[in-house]
Amino acid sequence: MTTTIFLHDAATLRISFPYSQAAVDAMNTVDGATFDKASKTWRAPLGALDKVLRVFPDAAMAPEVALAGPPVLPIQHFAETCAAAGVTLTVNGAQVRGSGGAWTQILQAEIDKRATQLIRLLRSGWQPPVAMAARPAPVPETFDLITDFDRSAAKFEANWRKSAERKTEIAEAARRRRYRGTLKAIDKQLGLEGL
Repeated sequence: MTTTIFLHDAATLRISFPYSQAAVDAMNTVDGATFDKASKTWRAPLGALDKVLRVFPDAAMAPEVALAGPPVLPIQHFAETCAAAGVTLTVNGAQVRGSGGAWTQILQAEIDKRATQLIRLLRSGWQPPVAMAARPAPVPETFDLITDFDRSAAKFEANWRKSAERKTEIAEAARRRRYRGTLKAIDKQLGLEGL
């Protein structure tokens, strides 16, 4: 049985997990968490989702929990996502400002919602993970296959261009025939055929 997180009501989470004393002790550290004897599940405020996900990082979360409202991601994951997007987070008093990278006003609004948690995280000494160096692309021993592919691609493109030009010529010739036919019909109606 895996740990699952459901929405009990608009403001309360329902957490179900296999019994272990370590898991119970961890749930007791979550602010506002209580055990419901009738359903044998734990209840916690929606605002404690971050902490519940730290206790159970591999928990299966119901979609309605993700849609219930902020915060939907553990704060460390949120900060790592910002760092991966090149956004620098700076604490300024009781505010956290984002800058650089993919920063936008919309992202700043999300940062503002999580300011208290981000301040705690940043003051705890958290550092964004170090990006791994990109590996260079492998260099083939021979370029024969690439050359054959390039020739085939170029031949296909040339044939496609000829076909497209031919279709354009046919369409233009048909348009000219229709135009001449229309002119002849007008001349016939006006009695100007032989002129």
